[in-house]
Formats: sequence, C-alpha cells, structure tokens
Amino acid sequence: MTKKSLSIITLGCPKNQVDSEKLASALSYSFIVEHEKEVADYIIINTCSFILPAKEETINTILDYIELKKQGLIEKIIVTGCMAQLYKKDLLDNLPDIDMIFGLSEYDKLVKTLTKNQNVNITNDRILSTPNHYAYLKIADGCDHSCSFCTIPMIRGAYKSIPMEDLINEAKNLAHKGVKELILIAQDTTYYGIDIYHKQKLPELLDTLASLNLFSWIRLLYTYPINFPMELIDVYNAHKSIVPYIHLPLQHCDDKILENMRRPFGQEAITNLIKILRTSIADLAIRTDFIAGYPLETNKEFNKLKNFIKEMNFERMGIFEYSIEENTPAALLPQHGDKLKIKRTQELMDLHAELSLSRNRSLIGKNLKVMIDDKLDDNLYEARSQWDVPEIDQVVFVNSNIQLQSGQIVDVYINDAGNFDLSGEVVNG
Repeated sequence: MTKKSLSIITLGCPKNQVDSEKLASALSYSFIVEHEKEVADYIIINTCSFILPAKEETINTILDYIELKKQGLIEKIIVTGCMAQLYKKDLLDNLPDIDMIFGLSEYDKLVKTLTKNQNVNITNDRILSTPNHYAYLKIADGCDHSCSFCTIPMIRGAYKSIPMEDLINEAKNLAHKGVKELILIAQDTTYYGIDIYHKQKLPELLDTLASLNLFSWIRLLYTYPINFPMELIDVYNAHKSIVPYIHLPLQHCDDKILENMRRPFGQEAITNLIKILRTSIADLAIRTDFIAGYPLETNKEFNKLKNFIKEMNFERMGIFEYSIEENTPAALLPQHGDKLKIKRTQELMDLHAELSLSRNRSLIGKNLKVMIDDKLDDNLYEARSQWDVPEIDQVVFVNSNIQLQSGQIVDVYINDAGNFDLSGEVVNG
C-alpha cells in the first residue's frame, strides 16, 4: 500500500521544533513525512500560544490550511502543541474543519491514532527540521517559575528534566546525523536536574557533552539569573567547543518592576553576575531579552532600562512588546495603550541597532571564525559567528572562491558591517 504524505508545520520556539522532529520520526514508519511542506494528505500544525501575536499566527495558519482542505488539497488537519493544550474545546467549537486535536501530553496518543498502531511511541529519534549541521537538544520541559506575565507553566506544566543518559544518547544520535553545532534549550536550562537529581546538573551535563568531542560548537540558551551555577565558568573555559555565548533573559532592570514580574533578583545582582561572567569567560557574548511597556513601567523605569542597556552594552538582544496574557497576574494591572508600548519597543530596538552597529564596525579589518549555514550564490555564503544563534541573531555574508560546505568553520576577513550583519572574504591558507 502506498504511504500517505504528511507535513508538520511548526510554529513558535525551538522547543516546539524538537517536539515536531520527534513526532516526524515516530510517524515516518507509516507516512511519507516532511517538515513545512504546504500541501500533503495530512497536515499537523504544532501550535504556539505564548503571546498574542503567536496566537494570531496560529489561528491564521489553521485557517489557511482549512481553505486548502476545502479545495480538496488536504485530507486531514491535526492540531497539536501549546494552543491545543490551552484552547482545545474553543478550537473544536469554533473551527469544526479541524479533524483532530491533541494536547502536549497526548503526543503518543496522536502517533497511535494516526498510525493505527498501539505499539508505536515517541522516542528520542528525530527527523531534523533544521539544516543537518545544527540541532537543538531540549534538556527539560515545563517551568517552576511564576513570572507574572507568562503562561508557560499553565501550558507545559511543572519542570521536568530529561535524564542525562537519555540526553547523551540523543546527542550521539544527532552527531551521527552530521550535526556540528548542538544548542541546549529548556525554559530554564540552569534549573536542570533539580527535580530528578535534587541538585543543579547543568555544569555536569555540559561538561559531559563537550567531552564526547563530537561537536564543533556547543551553545547554551535560556539560562536564569537566579542561582546561576558558577561552576559553568570552569566548564566553559575547559572546552573550546563550548562557544562563549550565554543567553540570560532579564526582562527588565528596575527592582520594583522585577519584583512585580515575580522575578526574584534586582539590578545589583544582575550587574554583578554579568561582570563576573565577562571577566571570567574570554570573548563572551551575552544575549538577553527585555519587555517594553510592562504595566507598571513609568517613564522613569523605562529610561532606567535604556541607561542600563547602554551601560551593559549587551552583545545580542531580543526586544518584546508587552502582551496581555489571560489568567496571568500582570493582566489584572492597569495597562498601557498600544501606542505607548509600540513607541517604547521601537526605542529599545533603535538603541539595540545603534549599539550593534558600533560593535560590528569595530570588527572591520579583523578575522572572524564563522560556521557556514547556506550557499546563497556562486561565491556567496551565509554564515554565523560563535556569538550568533541560527535564525535569531546576526549573520555574516561570506565571499569565497573555493567551495564551502554547510557546517564548515572558516576564518573570514571582515570588510563591511551593518546593524545586524557583517560581510567578509574567506582567509585562504
């Protein structure tokens, strides 16, 4: 019998990506599975509902596929992921053209239902949705923090570390697939191990992964400022494969705002941690995230945040306009109007661009080690430095007269710079 085709459409964060990749592998024995293919017999939409724009994107995506189904191009639409977890009944009631809905805890049920095989389960095997030279390793799911603006604990539940042995085996499998860069993710990577080992195990996990000597680069995302395990510094310095990059989401710097956000740290603690990290890890890039237009943020707190960003001169930043999320404490506070939130968001983005351009210009005339991501033209490639996450941070455009391969690391002489990109020539020899 000819297998039916199945496409998985993934919305949202890299954590969703990993879930989709595991689903793809489990379904591949019964279907011809691809990622992000617009038309197939079966479409699985792995949804996101983290903030309002993500919810809007999810609904619009579902509606687009419902239209394709009405045109006879699709047999079945299956919805899963975060929005399916939170709004299962609403989706069924309002979008009857959806054929099946499965929450986050029902991935095994999804696989068994579609394959009609009760013996099939989700495993750590994956069909990558990323290019083969990099992949994400999700080390935990859920979250035990209670930030006032966030719905993740409601969606994904309590923090659940994945046993270290399973992660090591998964990493080995990824290396076997040709992965050169391994990117560790969770809602809070620094919390890893506390629930199952009763102590922080991230330093040991990172050290073990690096000691495998299977990856050119290993990158750590989503660390949390409180109880940051300082043993990580020694692990970073012990392994050249661990890139000098730490993602440290802060959201704000004002003590009063942070307290209301239910983030139990203040500006002094943040500043001290950043200073220690920068003096202890050579060439470190710190990426952080900030929310603009939080309900209690007056002009005073906003200007304080801008000055803090200038003082810290963060190498990479994500700026997010505050989004009201139902059933969160912050949603009950008096809210700013959209006009003010948009204005403050743009101010922070402009500041980020200004700081980034200055830093990028300082790299002109220097050599930079980059990983090749894609070939754009005959002699033109897209790459990233060790300070850049794929599809999130900056890119380096590389001219080369010799053929380069994705995942290859080369030295590039930088000859031009933009706000969020660099250009250069491969250094031969």
